[in-house]
Amino acid sequence: MAMITRYIHSIQTTGPYENMDPAHVKELKAGFPPAAARRMTRLALLIGKCLEGIQILPDDSVIYATTFSETMCLESYLDSFPNPSPLMFQNSIHPSGLEQVLIARQQPISEFLPFAGRRHVMHAALTAACTTDKTRQWIIASEEQGTWLTEKGCGSPTDFAFHIGASDDPQGAIGRIIWDPSAPEAGPDDLLSLSTFTLFQHVSTRHTVASYCDSLGRILIEWNP
Repeated sequence: MAMITRYIHSIQTTGPYENMDPAHVKELKAGFPPAAARRMTRLALLIGKCLEGIQILPDDSVIYATTFSETMCLESYLDSFPNPSPLMFQNSIHPSGLEQVLIARQQPISEFLPFAGRRHVMHAALTAACTTDKTRQWIIASEEQGTWLTEKGCGSPTDFAFHIGASDDPQGAIGRIIWDPSAPEAGPDDLLSLSTFTLFQHVSTRHTVASYCDSLGRILIEWNP
């Protein structure tokens, strides 16, 4: 099977933040209508910030990746027992974070591909961007800092979000994503686990990164000079 290339046209990051100040949360809410902002989780606000100024078209592919998703809502839901909160349950369900943003913006989309997992979650999301038949792809990833779930290894130690905007068009690209589904084995510099935060770090610095997965082949992200 031949290699497939998607061309990167935009990246935007927010974070990383630890113990985010309430005043900063208020600033993030300013990017949405007040009625919508009041109901939005911190994870949704982070996603909204990394998509600020971005126009997603109805026929684009929207790909969302996270490991821990709505950590704070899940903590609140679990803490609410023996009288569980229906609202916290609703907000804790993946992919609530990005859905809140799309609803607040009244954004129609025809293809939404959510991924959740640890070791290969970003590899799978990037592969999806290379295999969709949509000509524009938005890869979005985010995590929010938890408290006791983080202490148990089930939550992120920081808040962050980022997007990679890609398409089939090489004109004006700032980088590219190359998927080699037939790669027989990992190269010496290939990562065998590509987490949301690891890719966030590489995207933030425009650092070349390669990832290998036995069942999905090799993904390479490289940047133009």
